Amino acid sequence: MESLRYVLWSVIISMIVLIQALRVLQAGLLGNYEVVEGTVLEIYGKLPLGKFYKVKIRSPDGGETTLLLEKSVPVEKGVRYRFYFNCRKEALSGIETVDAAWNLGSFYGFEQVEKGR
Repeated sequence: MESLRYVLWSVIISMIVLIQALRVLQAGLLGNYEVVEGTVLEIYGKLPLGKFYKVKIRSPDGGETTLLLEKSVPVEKGVRYRFYFNCRKEALSGIETVDAAWNLGSFYGFEQVEKGR
C-alpha cells in the first residue's frame, strides 16, 4: 500500500513539473515573455517575515524600476541580472504583494549577466 501511494505521488509531481516545463518552453518558442535587465541598486524587505522582497534595479539606459520577487530568488546588490516574466499583467486587488502571490507562474527565472564592480 505504501509503495502504491509513493508511485501515485511520484506520477502527480512529475506531471506538474512536466506541465510547468512545457509552459516555459511554449513561452520561449512563441516569444511570449518580457525581459527586464539591470543592475541591482537596493534590496528591501530581506527580513524573514513575508514571502516577497522588493528589488530596485537600474536598466542600461538609466531608467529605474522596482521588482517584487520571492525571497527564494537569490540576488545581490551591485550585480547585473536579466529577469524573465510572463507578459500578462493582471492586477487583481491593487495590493502588490497579494497580486504577486496570485500571479504565481509569471516569473520564469533570471540569469546573472555580469558581476558588479
